[in-house]
Amino acid sequence: MPRTVKIDLFTDTVCPWCLVGSARLDQAIAALPDDVVVEVENHPFYLDPNTPEEGVVVADMLREKYGRDPKEMWARVEGEAKTSGIDLDLSQQ
Repeated sequence: MPRTVKIDLFTDTVCPWCLVGSARLDQAIAALPDDVVVEVENHPFYLDPNTPEEGVVVADMLREKYGRDPKEMWARVEGEAKTSGIDLDLSQQ
């Protein structure tokens, strides 16, 4: 008899960490035994709901918010993405 697990997943579609987390969740689900059925319900979550419609320059926003060069932050998430099988290049931001 199959067992069912329901997961409510809250992600921001432009968040690179959310992308990494979603990929890792997919990998974890794929590794489950065949008798486990997983139902994933996706929910949008806006990390910054005040972002203007035209968007923002992410590098500028990160510099202002954290006072650091965003390349350092991008390198970390790009590395984690790579370990999850995602080729991510945030230098285009």
